[in-house]
Formats: sequence, C-alpha cells, structure tokens
Amino acid sequence: IVDFATGAVLRSIKPDGEAVTALAISPDCRTLVVATRSLYVRVYDMTSGTQLRNWRAHKAPVADLAIDPSGGYVATASADRSVKVWDISGGFCTHHFQGGHGGVVLRAMFHPTKLQLFSAADDGSVRVWDLGSKKCLYELKAHFSAVTSLALCSDGWLLLTGGRDKVVVVWDLRSGTKVTTVPVFEAVEGLVALPPGAPFPGVPKLAAEMAEQFKGSKKFVYFATAGEKGAIKLWRSDTGVCVAEVAPEVAVAGSAACELTDLALLPAVAAASATAGAALGPGLVAATADARLLFYTPQNVGGSPHLVLSRQLVGNQDQVTDLRFVGPPAEPSLLAVATNSETVRLYGISNLSCTASLVGHRDIVLCLDGGLAAAAHPPILASGSKDREVRLWEATSGRCLGVGVGHVGAVNAVALSRKSSRFLVSVGSDKLIKTWDITPAVALLTNSEINGQSAVQDGDKAAKKRKTAPAAAAAASTGPLQLRTIAAVAGHDKDINAVAVAPNDQLIATASQDRTVRVWSLPDLVQVSVLRGHKRGVWAVEFAPLERALLTASGDKTIKIWSLSDCSCVRTLEGHTASVLRASFVTAGTQVLSTGADGLLKLWNVASGECVNTFDEHEDKIWALAAGASQEGLLATGGGDALVCLWTDSTEEDAAAAAAAEEELAEKEQDLQNALADADFVKAARLAFSLKHPGRLLSIITRAATAAANLAAEADAMDPRVDTAAAAAAAAAATTAAGPLGQVLSGLVAAMSEEDLRTSLEYVRDWNTSSKHCHAAQALLGAVLRAHGPDKLMKVPGLNELLAQVTVYSGRHFARLDRLVRPMGHLMIRNAPKVLKKREQNEPTYLRRSASSESSLALGPPWASCTRLSVCRLSLPVGGTIPSRGPHPHRHTDSYFWQSIHVRQLSPMI
Repeated sequence: IVDFATGAVLRSIKPDGEAVTALAISPDCRTLVVATRSLYVRVYDMTSGTQLRNWRAHKAPVADLAIDPSGGYVATASADRSVKVWDISGGFCTHHFQGGHGGVVLRAMFHPTKLQLFSAADDGSVRVWDLGSKKCLYELKAHFSAVTSLALCSDGWLLLTGGRDKVVVVWDLRSGTKVTTVPVFEAVEGLVALPPGAPFPGVPKLAAEMAEQFKGSKKFVYFATAGEKGAIKLWRSDTGVCVAEVAPEVAVAGSAACELTDLALLPAVAAASATAGAALGPGLVAATADARLLFYTPQNVGGSPHLVLSRQLVGNQDQVTDLRFVGPPAEPSLLAVATNSETVRLYGISNLSCTASLVGHRDIVLCLDGGLAAAAHPPILASGSKDREVRLWEATSGRCLGVGVGHVGAVNAVALSRKSSRFLVSVGSDKLIKTWDITPAVALLTNSEINGQSAVQDGDKAAKKRKTAPAAAAAASTGPLQLRTIAAVAGHDKDINAVAVAPNDQLIATASQDRTVRVWSLPDLVQVSVLRGHKRGVWAVEFAPLERALLTASGDKTIKIWSLSDCSCVRTLEGHTASVLRASFVTAGTQVLSTGADGLLKLWNVASGECVNTFDEHEDKIWALAAGASQEGLLATGGGDALVCLWTDSTEEDAAAAAAAEEELAEKEQDLQNALADADFVKAARLAFSLKHPGRLLSIITRAATAAANLAAEADAMDPRVDTAAAAAAAAAATTAAGPLGQVLSGLVAAMSEEDLRTSLEYVRDWNTSSKHCHAAQALLGAVLRAHGPDKLMKVPGLNELLAQVTVYSGRHFARLDRLVRPMGHLMIRNAPKVLKKREQNEPTYLRRSASSESSLALGPPWASCTRLSVCRLSLPVGGTIPSRGPHPHRHTDSYFWQSIHVRQLSPMI
C-alpha cells in the first residue's frame, strides 16, 4: 500500500504466498479486497493491515474485483466463466451469474447509481446484469477479441468497451444498442471516460462541449486509451478523431517499447513543482509492463492544457547492478540506478521519486559513471551494457549524446575523465580496455565553439580548435553521435571487472578476474605496473583522492591499499565474510567504505586498518556503492534484494548528541546528589529511575520506608491521653500515601509510560527474588497497580511473562510471613496493666491481629473494649522470637507490657 503523493510504502501485506491476481479498494479507502491464485478472496483493514475474513470464491482464479459504490459488496470475475457478487461483511454470495460468457471473465464493474453489473470476457462478449432480478439485461456483441477495459460516462447512459481488436465501442444503455465504433489502431489495455469539460488537451470547456452536444443529434463522449504502443491517446467518440496524444517518448522518458497495461482517472493532483504550473483538475495514472506507475497532471503550458508526467513510482526494480549520483558535486539532486533491465532510472534524492528513464540499451545495463558537472553544460552520465555498447547521456533530460560501439563482449565498467569531460574509458568481458573521445558529444550540450583538442593528449595538432558547433547541430537532428575510439588494448587474461581514472587524468587502473590490478598511462594505454597479491578475482579499484595510492576489493574477502610508488601493499583490511564487491575512499582518503556479498556495509579507518562500524540493511549481495569525495556526507548502496539505501554521514550529529547526553547525565547526577542530601526522596526516585539506576532507586525506597517506620515509632510513643487525634494522625501518616514511602512511590509511577511500566516491573521482578528486598518490590508493585488501570497495564510489552515471574516469588514470601504470623494469633497477657478494666477477675488477656492495621496486634477478648493496648501496638519480628517483657513506655510503674521490636519495612507491606 503506497502513498502516491510521497511514494512512501505505508504497509506490505502477504496474503498467502501465492501470486495476487486482482485487488480492489473500497470508496472510503478503509477496506482492501485481494484475490490470489489460491482461489481465496481475503478482506483486509487498510488502517491496520489485519485480515478481517476470507472465503473460497471460485473454482478457478479470480481475474478482476470490483467494489460497489456503497462499499458493502464486491464482484468477482473468474476464469471459470462466471461472475459472483459477495457481501463483504458477511462473506457470503448474494448473486451468481454463470453461463453467459464463453471464456475467461476479464473485467467486472458496478453501475454507480443503478443496480447493474457489467462484465467482459476474452471471447469478446460484454454483458449487463440486473442485480434486482438477477438476470442478464443485455448481451453486447461487437468485439472480435478479448475485451480488456470497461468505462462509463458521467451521466451513466453510455458504456465504453475497449479490446485487443484495436477498437473502442460506445453503447447506449437505454436500449442496449451500439452507438459507434472508434478504431484506435492498437490493442487497448486501459480505457477512461473523461468528465465533461475536464481540462485535458483537446477537450473543450464545459460550456463549449454542452453547446456541441445540443447541436448534434448523436451524443458523444471524450475518452482516453492506453495500450501496447506505450502512448496515452485522447479521442472524441462521434468523430473518431484523436484529439491529443502523449507521445511514447514522453510517457516513458525515451522508451517506445514499454507497453501500458492499465489506465485510471485520478482526482485533482497537485503540480509537480511550483514552476510547472498549477494543477487544473483530475489526472491520469498509467501502469506499465515493467511495474511502474506514471502520473500525469493537466497543466497550462503556453496558455493551453497539456498532460505533464509529474512523477513515477517504480513497483519492482529487480537487482541493482550499479548506481551513481548526478548533479552538482556540492549538492547532487539525482541518483542514477541501473538494474537488471535495459533502462537506467533517475530518482530524485529529496523524495526518491523516479523522475526519468534513460532508454536506448538493448540489454541489461551493468555499469554507470557520472561525469564532472561543469558550469558550461548539464551533468553527463556514462553507461555500459551487455549489448556491448557504451552510451553517453545528458542526465537531466535523458537524451543520449553518443554511442560507442567496438566491444565484442559485455561492458562491465566505465569511467569518465576526472578533471574535465574529455574522454571515457570502458572495459569488458572481452578483456579489452578502450578509451573514447567524448568531446564532440559534450559539445551537443553547449552548442558553441569549443576547443576541439584531442580528448587524450595525443599530439594531434591539427585537431586544435576544432569547430564542433555545426557538427553538434547536425548530430542533434539525426540522433546520438558515434564515439571515436582513441586507444584500445587487450589488458588482462580474464574478464575485466572494474576501471578507475586517476584524479589528474594521467593514469587508469583496471581490475580483473585474473587476480591482478594493472596501472596504465594515458593516452596510449601503456602498462606502468602490475599489482599482485589477491588470491581471487578483483571486483573493484579506485585511486586515492590525495595520495599516490590505490584501493582494491577482491573475492578473497579482503581489501588492499597499494602504494603506486613501489607497487607494494601497505594495508590489508579483513573483516568481510564473503567476497568484497565494492570499495571507495571517503573523508579525504582517511576512511574506506566497502560492500560485500555478505550484505554488509563496512567503514574502515585507513591508518589503523580497523573496522569502525558495520551496517546491515541489505538482505542480499550489495553490488553497487556510490560515494563521492565532493559530497562525502551522502552515499548510496544497491543490491540483489532490489533495495536502494541512501546513507548520510551522521558523525558530527552523533558526537553532538553524545556530548549533549553526557552533559544531561552529569546534570541529572548532580541533581540526584542534591536531592539525596536534602532528603527529597520523591525527586531522587524520579531521577534514579530516569538514569536507569535500579540500585540507587532501591536505596531511595528503603530510606523512605525507614522514614515511614520512624514515624510509626513516634506515633507509638505518643500518649493518647494527651492528644488522641495527633497520635492517630501520626500513625496514619506513617502508613498511608501521605507518608514518605507513599509520596515517593506515587510520585514515581503516576506519569509512567508503557515502556516505563515495563522497566518498573522488571525492577520488581529482580528485587523480588531476594527476601531482603522483597518488601521494596511489593511496595513498588502495589503503587503501580493502584496508579494504572488494567487497560493500560495490558498494553505493557511482555506483561504476562513479568507477572508470572513476580507471582512465583511473591507466593513464597507470603507463605513465609504467614508461617511467622500464624503462631502468634493468640498471646496470653498475665500481668495486664491495672488501668485496664477487666470484665471478670483472673481472666487472661489475649491479643489478636487488628483489622484496622495489618502490622499491629490489638487486644482481644475479653479485653476488646480496652483502649490502652490498641494504642500501644505490638509489632512482631519476621523470623524473630517472642518479645520480652518490660516496663511500659508510658511510665506507669504499676503496669507491664510486651515490649515491641519493630520490624523494618514490615508495615504496611505484608
């Protein structure tokens, strides 16, 4: 699912692994219906991508799907010669039309306002079905071949049918009769009825069209067709005249061989750029046989409407064989991509939209190279192909400037001169090295008198100041120039894989499958040196931008840096697990980027020979790498996974972010220290959690619990006869959310996100494994459960697993505490204080667990009405012994009490 405005892939859906034969989107763009070769129809929610339902539709694959205007029904046209209508929400069949067609039903379409369904088959038949009576209203016979397209005019009374018999037939639905037949002279694959007054070329304004309609007795309609010739044509039905045509070379930016397979009408489309003119109304989108979508916008050009190709979307580009940046060195605007096809595509770097295609090669394009972008002419691009030709292009317009013919094998690599656009070097599977003079071809761009000095300094004085403007003008009218060969030599014993030109245009280097790299001098291609050391074929070679050094990449999984002074290997970079296919210097030659058959992109430090970083974004071999010294912050990779990745140098941004993070960390550390010094446990807990310091957070919770225990002790020490309310308030403050521990925990968990909740539960899980820290874990868990409802907690990733781990240890801790508390259920007090009013003399006094406080023991029968011991609470130690007897803290000399031994963190966390 693609957003055609941006080209972004919103979602990918794989129904069942079988090929998709048809799909349809509901008018509200909420439902997607997909049919595959598995014979199943599946319904998906467009927003989430989830499958809502599926059913087996036909006995043969579904060829077309159509959803009615309400969005509640879908029609399926099948190869079993039948048409069915299905309820989308229920998944059941409401209509089954069979026996009407004698072949595969190719198209189905609902009437927008009437209960009618149209179907077309490959036997040339078209049928109109009444959905109310479930019968065939009309059988329209006029085609002699497969009917591939159906269209309805705006008033709903004229039906247009287009077929591979190269005609479009207009039908009157009132009577079911043929109105006219329009020969279009090509097999029709796409057909669209244009709205009245639509601002398309050749279509009059609405008032003028209505006036013509009233003048004539025969009703007519304007329509557009697309077919095997690759052109979009606009027609008038009553005259059969083609009123406008988008030429094939415009439609595919130079290709007349790319067939259009479908055509659709779009609503108002924004203009491609501010200077291209404002959008006038609806547009057209055409699908090509090479899986592209071409978007056309009607725009005012010179005061008249024209269909302008505003953007292209490439659905499948196959393996990427090579790519290069195109445009000014400081800021390239285009990326040229060669794939497993004869076409080179140009993509805008800003939005990755395919802006043009360079077509001219007759076989797969294997290599590319970008030329020096000079102020005198637009950027140029060189390409080599399996068709044994070398071509020179004006990149921005897609015009082929020159063709070099002379190789007897596939051209594997090309390289343009570095200092000026003077020559081109090509190497191939024929083991040949060729240099070509491209000066006349470049003159086609400038169209002015230039210095015609020989492209390579060959001493031809007669060639000086050659006037190329007349020749350029003549060549422009007859097609691309034939490039002249300057020199040629058989350079290696096996296929030559790569070639590079030195920055000073004095040397070239070639890399071959014979495991050698050879350096040649220009212009005569004299061998200067041979570099031996690789154990397998060499795939890439490049000169250093500033040093007399050479970089090579080989199938032996290594990268080598050579000194051109003594032809020695000065550094070997090892780290790839498969053949290294491309390598390039970056950052002024201090670093190296390499790509391999292992799908990895690696960054190396030249001085140390160490791998600085490894990037894994591709799923197959990375065949292509584009990185220029003039724009080192941007590079591109392409591979066998049909993926093109754009990379930017984020070193400075990462360093700045790291410095900012370090500064923020230091500030938080200082704030944490200050909060601890001020005993501000709430702030300290938040800072410790944000810093991801579970140990310090545990310490803070422990200190807060200790403070709560101290408050409880102070409450126990108060004399309730002096101030009963103060004693009760102090006791409540020690155990409720208003106390130190409650404030810390509530302030910590109140605004936690789902990810923070997961982190807190992980802390609970870890702390809960220790009996020493289990009380803090239970306190934090209780705070989380009190602060957040089930709806939010259920969204926490991995909640079930975390709670299962917490529950195991919590059960153990509960059982242990229960074993300690249960024997203390009843304690006998023999020398009770005299102030207690006993109901009966000599009756023993008992203590029981208080219902109001889980951590305290209160006086039980027969002293339930006593108020003295309910204030002097008795705390039992976990794992301790029975408390000893001592004098009462309230200094009643004639009374005794059970001296309490307070247990840390026992209250209120049991």
